[in-house]
Amino acid sequence: MKPLNLVLQAFGPFAKTERIDFSTLGSNPLFLINGPTGAGKSSILDAICYALYGQTTGAERDGAQMRCDHAAANLLTEVILDFSLGSRTYRIKRIPAQERPRARGEGTTIQAPEAQLWELDGSPEAKLLVPSSVREATTMISELLGLSVEQFRQVIVLPQGKFRDLLMANSRDREEIFSQLFQTHIYRSIEKRLQEQSAVIRNAVSDNNQQIVGILQTATVGSEVELDEEVLELTPKLSAATALKTQAQEAQTQATLAKQHAEALTQRFTDLSKKEIELQAKQALAPSISSQQQRLDKAVQAERIHPLYNRYVEKSAALNQLSVQITGAVKAIETATQDKALAEAGLNTAKADASKITDLTTQQFKLNQFNTQVMQLQKARLTFNAQQIEAQASQAKLEAALSQQGLLNTELLEKEALLTTLNEDLKALVPQQIALADQRVKLENRTRLENLRTEQLGLQKQMTDVLARFNKQQTQFNESQLHKTQTEFAWHAGQAASLAAQLNRGEPCLVCGSKEHPNLAQPSENTELVTKEHLDKARVAEDKARAALEIADATLNTAKLNLDAKKRQINELELTLQALASQSLTLVAKSYQAIEAEVKRLSQVQKDQESVSHKIADIKRTFLTIAGQVTELQAMVDTDKTALIQATASVRQLEDLVPEAYRDENTLTKELSDIEASIKQFNLALNYAQEQFDAKSLGLQEKTATHAQLQVQEQALQLENTQATQDWNEALNQGCFKEVTTFKSALLTAVEQDTIKKTIETFNTELTSLQSVVTQLKTELAKQTLPDLTQVAQLLSDKASEFKVADTAWRVLEERNNLLNNIKQQLTAIKTQTAELYAQYAIIGTLSDVANGVSGKRISLQRFVLSVLLDDVLIQASQRLNVMSKGRYRLHRKLDATDGRIAAGLDLEVEDSYTDRSRPVATLSGGESFMAALSLALGLSDVVQSYAGGIKLDTLFIDEGFGSLDPESLDLAIKTLIDLQASGRMIGIISHVTELKEQMSLRIDVTSSREGSSITTINPIHNKS
Repeated sequence: MKPLNLVLQAFGPFAKTERIDFSTLGSNPLFLINGPTGAGKSSILDAICYALYGQTTGAERDGAQMRCDHAAANLLTEVILDFSLGSRTYRIKRIPAQERPRARGEGTTIQAPEAQLWELDGSPEAKLLVPSSVREATTMISELLGLSVEQFRQVIVLPQGKFRDLLMANSRDREEIFSQLFQTHIYRSIEKRLQEQSAVIRNAVSDNNQQIVGILQTATVGSEVELDEEVLELTPKLSAATALKTQAQEAQTQATLAKQHAEALTQRFTDLSKKEIELQAKQALAPSISSQQQRLDKAVQAERIHPLYNRYVEKSAALNQLSVQITGAVKAIETATQDKALAEAGLNTAKADASKITDLTTQQFKLNQFNTQVMQLQKARLTFNAQQIEAQASQAKLEAALSQQGLLNTELLEKEALLTTLNEDLKALVPQQIALADQRVKLENRTRLENLRTEQLGLQKQMTDVLARFNKQQTQFNESQLHKTQTEFAWHAGQAASLAAQLNRGEPCLVCGSKEHPNLAQPSENTELVTKEHLDKARVAEDKARAALEIADATLNTAKLNLDAKKRQINELELTLQALASQSLTLVAKSYQAIEAEVKRLSQVQKDQESVSHKIADIKRTFLTIAGQVTELQAMVDTDKTALIQATASVRQLEDLVPEAYRDENTLTKELSDIEASIKQFNLALNYAQEQFDAKSLGLQEKTATHAQLQVQEQALQLENTQATQDWNEALNQGCFKEVTTFKSALLTAVEQDTIKKTIETFNTELTSLQSVVTQLKTELAKQTLPDLTQVAQLLSDKASEFKVADTAWRVLEERNNLLNNIKQQLTAIKTQTAELYAQYAIIGTLSDVANGVSGKRISLQRFVLSVLLDDVLIQASQRLNVMSKGRYRLHRKLDATDGRIAAGLDLEVEDSYTDRSRPVATLSGGESFMAALSLALGLSDVVQSYAGGIKLDTLFIDEGFGSLDPESLDLAIKTLIDLQASGRMIGIISHVTELKEQMSLRIDVTSSREGSSITTINPIHNKS
């Protein structure tokens, strides 16, 4: 990973937006990040680490605490980093949680943390990989770089005060880092995969044995021999039951057919009876049908004269309605005449009121002459009031500024005294932080030791249980083996006795061929004769006991391995903790908590110190600002007094021009408004009265014309009504109806007529159908007799019961036979599978033990590979350390593993040529530790680069540490870094050592000020061009 461009905005001490273009430093530069203490040199590394992982290099502060106090409120804190990975380029942007002004309205809101990741492929629009999720961006960065944030701090960045972490890391932590860097996870995967496959095979064998027992229990048999015997006994019984079931089923089928025939014949007799009853009922409805036919005929006659009746009724109703309308028209004419008279009177009144408009217009003209002068007077008074308020305000501001000057001076003296106290208290912060880190490691190891001891107790109990089961299986196997041996001997003895009984004197023996038989075998009198079947059972029992013993043995071995591994882990931690291993966890935790509380207190003191420092600077700036304001306010007071005098003179001059009665603008405006309203009201009233009179006159004319038209319509309608009445009376007299009521009762709707027609047609159709069906059934049943259904049903019931008994007996035997045969097939399959599993375990189990360090020297596959890689790293590191230490020190791996502990395989030692002895790296001094840590980081960078598949370490940042070196060692360290740079690495050094600034021309200078720090990139060649 190589950084290309870094943008810091309101981050750390940088109040504004600062940019670092690393390309201006050249290709693979060795450069210095220089600046005074507290300017923000380490904040550049914090920004790079925060952009990638969302955490700072020291992990003491989170993103929300990195906001600059000097930054503008509307300037968001954010970091943008462009970096390259091989041939690809990426950009990541992070915004920490922070308080910002609201987009709308007043007040502030909390900005949620965000992160975006792009791949810059050269196109106008970059490829967005992560839109906003902080977690997704961190995960993808870890996958791209192949390093976690902790590993990044130990390999790419050596933060201030933490450069010794990789050097002092224990074997477990170093194994995790190296496996990540060299991508050796495949070896660990092989270990786990073999271990998992071995466990799967062991579990499968155990499951198979348990499955065999369960399957035999399902069949309620004790062994496979009993299973075979029961199958042989069951076969003839099942054949006999099948034959009985077939006979009973055929008898039941014949009885069922006989019952169905009897039921069908009985149903035909029942149908004949029902149809005869239905025919009689249908014939009884004939008179009703005849009556409905007569009603239908009358309805047809009434329908013919119905139109004449409708015309007669319609004309009579129309004539009555018209008479009502004529009466209403006469009343409307009377009402319209009265309305016209009232409108005429209103018109005369409105004309009298309109004569007053001339006088009101004259008065309105006079009042308008004062309007302009009143407005000028009002304006002058407003100016006077404003000048009076400004004069009072400027005087008040002047007095407040003078008071604030005194308060600021007092506060400045108090803050400076407090700052002196806080600075004295902060001297203990760094030692306490170092002590806290050391105590945290001790507490974590002691907690882990406590957990391991608890797990050991559980494993010991499990070991006891497993050992007891193994002893039990061993006893059972010995007993079964002894029983099998005794059975074999008895069987052979029985066979010898049987052969001896068949020999005659002088005949050769079938076994040895001898014709003399001095001591013939005799059968035992008190022992039962052992058959081949007994011998087979004894051998099967021995095989089962042997398989169970092998499973118990494998389980016991696994338990031993787990317990031994746990003991090794406990011993390793006890050596690391030494005296703390016997100390209570509570006491260790209390010690950690006490130091942690002190560090938190001192951290708060540090925050208070920064806050007080900023406050003192703010007070001084404010004091200077207020001093300038006092001078400006004094001049403002004098100006406001002069303006107030001029405004007073202008008001008095205008009051002389306007009478006092009209000086109030509201009074004058109201009087003018009243006059204007009266004029407008009189005009509106006159117009309305004229409109009402015209409308009422027109209404009277319309009502008179309507009345005349209705009278003409009445005469025509009387003639039509007379003709319609005459036509109806003639039709009624000529028809079969003597009265109107008889005519109305005969009327039927079309639906009613259709319903009656359908009823008559349906009756005739159903009557004919019933007569035909009855005749057919009588003919069909003429020679038949009604069967006895009770007798037929009883016969079927008897046959069904016989079949049920036979079927039940057959099903019991069939199910038992199927179960036993199925179990035999399952047992055969399980035995075959178990044999295959034993063959697989012979290979997989052995490989798993070797790869996981269970056998031999107890070295796992991955640790073996990493030890070789660490040796390569230490060769490169020792070459550089030997140069920087002037030939005194070399690094090497500790080869002797105390008590065969696996975790010791990656421990480091330093070889001291002055004493010709090796000792732990923790014994090195501060400057020596820095040189060793730097050498280890550089050697690691070289070796990782040389291995295909490893992570590319193109960049290295070193934060401080050079101040602990003497001038000669410093020169040697710089030469070593220059050699590393020549191999294609970017190296950045953070230091305020003067000698480094003189030797290194490529620099990033960080300058501090009261408004915040700023960044300048220095490259003499680039700046010159």
